[in-house]
Amino acid sequence: MVCTEGHYQLMKPPILDHHNDYKVVREDLIAGGTKRRALSEWLPTLDLAHFSYTGSVFGYGAYALALTCHDLGYDCSIYISKNNYTALWAEHINQIANVTWTAPAPLSLLKEQITTKYPEAYFLEAGFPNDSFEQALINVFKNNKPDAKRVWISAVSATMARAMAKAWSDIEIQVVCCAKHHGELPKNITPYYAPEKYHQKAKILPPYPSAVHIDAKIWQFVEQHGRQGDIIWNLAA
Repeated sequence: MVCTEGHYQLMKPPILDHHNDYKVVREDLIAGGTKRRALSEWLPTLDLAHFSYTGSVFGYGAYALALTCHDLGYDCSIYISKNNYTALWAEHINQIANVTWTAPAPLSLLKEQITTKYPEAYFLEAGFPNDSFEQALINVFKNNKPDAKRVWISAVSATMARAMAKAWSDIEIQVVCCAKHHGELPKNITPYYAPEKYHQKAKILPPYPSAVHIDAKIWQFVEQHGRQGDIIWNLAA
């Protein structure tokens, strides 16, 4: 889902929907998803005006950053590898950030290229694996704690999962890993591993809008291992 709601909507609490025996946190209703809530808190603390990033068409980090920089009046430069898959946000991100669509290349090469072209920009690693950003995420989760014993979330860099586990020590976190080389997982979680490769869409789609390469892959495990009252934190769609 691509929408252009104003910055004020980030202050609203997440919307909760019911699907079968489960509750779904509809963060997909915010363009860019949950990370945008944390970015809007974190970026101003850096006291900088230009940010650069290398992203993927399968995730929402690049779009979340572009939207946040646009809201805050910062410059944003992004390199993204082209792919046969066209992200739903692709057209909109071109309108709000300085985006270069490159030939397929590893993120390490894209980082070298973008930091050379924009040496004055502050480079942000994919997934934002930064202690201060993680703390901003922890604050987001603490301020929006669900009434549940168990919560499901997807992981690529695992930044979200780590923050969630730290914010809610009394909630069981079920993490569905969607990338082969995901980030470090916290010890107090239950991990599952999506059978699809990162660039492949979820074979079993949930009954609600969800990012087909990431969050949608949770549903197959919820159908097998879910419990009544579980909450699914749907990051984006």
